[in-house]
Amino acid sequence: MRSAHGRSGPGVCTFRGCCPGCRADRLLPGRGATGTPICRDCAGIARDFFCDRCGFEGLLLGGRLCERCTLTDTLGRLLDDGTGHVAASLQPLVTSLKEMDRPKSRLIWLRNPNVVRLLRGGRRQHPAHPRRAALGNTLANRRPPA
Repeated sequence: MRSAHGRSGPGVCTFRGCCPGCRADRLLPGRGATGTPICRDCAGIARDFFCDRCGFEGLLLGGRLCERCTLTDTLGRLLDDGTGHVAASLQPLVTSLKEMDRPKSRLIWLRNPNVVRLLRGGRRQHPAHPRRAALGNTLANRRPPA
């Protein structure tokens, strides 16, 4: 059997569903004899699509992590308060972003430099990171228009 796109490799399949071969709800990177999308086991695809951290079967990004684990790491880096953790006041935001459907949409959103600037400017800088402390809180220093 072959992949749904005639190849195997990164980005082969980005959809899930009920495999007609085994009736399991999972990623469908293969094609059956009639061209119907099927799971990797039914297609005989040796490569697995399971996240190395959480075990979710889905699209894998860098480091063999799923979109949700990659989003978790990205938010942690962006919102690190200088102690290696996200400030407690921002945890509800992180939780909301992680729990939304389509984590890849959040990752794309976080590529916007204006979003990053807003998120980074909305938290206190920790003096343990001189570069961050030197940047200051740009949003807090702005005055509203008169």
